[in-house]
Amino acid sequence: MTEVDVEIDGDEAIDSGFGKLNERNAPGRQAVFLYEEQDLSISPMHDAPFRLPSLLTKLQAMAHADDRVRVVRHVLGGLGFDWMVYGTVARERQSLYPRAFLATYANRSLLHRYFSRRHHDVDPFFQGDASTTLPNAWTVDELAEHRSLRNRRGMAYLSDLAKSGIVSGLSFDVPGSHQHNERAIISLLSCRRGNDVIDDSVMQGALSLACCMHHLLAYRALVRRRTTPSSRQILSPRQLEILDLLALGNSDRRIAEQLGLTGYAIDYHMRQLRRHFGVQNRLQLINAASAASICPPQRFT
Repeated sequence: MTEVDVEIDGDEAIDSGFGKLNERNAPGRQAVFLYEEQDLSISPMHDAPFRLPSLLTKLQAMAHADDRVRVVRHVLGGLGFDWMVYGTVARERQSLYPRAFLATYANRSLLHRYFSRRHHDVDPFFQGDASTTLPNAWTVDELAEHRSLRNRRGMAYLSDLAKSGIVSGLSFDVPGSHQHNERAIISLLSCRRGNDVIDDSVMQGALSLACCMHHLLAYRALVRRRTTPSSRQILSPRQLEILDLLALGNSDRRIAEQLGLTGYAIDYHMRQLRRHFGVQNRLQLINAASAASICPPQRFT
């Protein structure tokens, strides 16, 4: 699979409902736009004749992204979850395609692998096989029993979940904000708790958090286009493999042997990775990838 380009240029503000991303991120092009809380500009909420959830009111009133991140992470942790994935998908000719995903609260290593290895093609919650507007509790062991994951690609997805330490989660979806063929997917992921302790109170808290985030992102937020190259590009599966082997202290020659590639191919990928992260040498590359949570810190075998 080739590298998926998600660089955004220019200064124009675009609607976080992503209706204006069609030219770059049309379903047929398979482009995935990743954005951060720091990229968001939250429009003020004018006086309304009804009362909103206190969490939503608090998030909308916060001018700084760091404050919103602190509050959301606190709520996530209080519910017993480690990560949250929020993104929009579009339906085209009976298939669903990823459009835009908030990376701030996600497990970044898994997020890169999820799209670069096309796990969304077999994920039952992404494809709608198990989707519901109510929170759907699951464990990795239960996912393994789903018909869409009983194959080689499904096993690869389950393996990446396990490598990320994820053991359970809550997943559901809601209608998109702008187009009839669009919906938003929300998943809360945990490496600590099983399905037996995701009770009704946890589900209620997760549903409240997800609805508040959906309202904020779909109706109150603008994503600012970047004027500098983005480091949030989706890396190819081969580049992820090379980064993992680099973190283990392998030489270029050893990486080539393990992956069955020529030295010229490894040199090409190394140059592309250095350019991607804006670094000059392999140590800086490993540190940059580790800081972005794409590969573990360097360790020597």
